Amino acid sequence: MAHKRTLPSTRDTSPTSDLYTDVVEVRVGKDPNTSSSYLHSGLVSFHSGYFQAALNGNFAESKSRVIELPEESTEVFTRFRMWLYTNKIDVPARTDRSSYSEIIALWSFADRREIPLLMNECINAVRDELVRTWKVPTKYLRQIYDTTTPHAGTRRLVIQLMAGTWDASKMEGERERGQMIEAALWDIVIAVWKLKDEKCGRMLKADVVKMDLCEYHVHEEGVRCGSQV
Repeated sequence: MAHKRTLPSTRDTSPTSDLYTDVVEVRVGKDPNTSSSYLHSGLVSFHSGYFQAALNGNFAESKSRVIELPEESTEVFTRFRMWLYTNKIDVPARTDRSSYSEIIALWSFADRREIPLLMNECINAVRDELVRTWKVPTKYLRQIYDTTTPHAGTRRLVIQLMAGTWDASKMEGERERGQMIEAALWDIVIAVWKLKDEKCGRMLKADVVKMDLCEYHVHEEGVRCGSQV
């Protein structure tokens, strides 16, 4: 079995030119709506534990050089492919509504396919979207709770943002609109009490900009964004 390489969680480690040689076909979706993409196998294995295991282990995909992902969305996979080659998360910056749904879906894909750097950059994108719109993604709570675990970075970040930026009237308004779910409500209450214990006031936009997002990232031991500790 091939040795599993450590997956990067920051941009401090970059893929080298020798990773852009062989390609793998990735078939996404279910018939009759399957689409095929061709990715450099070294590059996608550099970032993804799932692809690394499939292409370098004792699986059939390592010989066929074809990976099938019938359960994945072609739209989400297209965003992943764009990120893989441009280093940017391609979501629309709308004026009429936020792009939280697309970011959350991309984070969930990265979680399933073991792509820590993309997970971390999606966390950053959630924060940036809040700063841009100054709207917490309450209407996407169901999507978040259906696709994440209690310790997932996206879930913890959104709860922290709600606890830190809301007041009682905002909470009551969201409940009346039917946006709240019970599990999230309890998580918010716990987060509010923690802020109270720490004697923290309400978060302003400047506070959100300065948040240490490494608390919500996935990093290898001894690594943080911008530095190794």
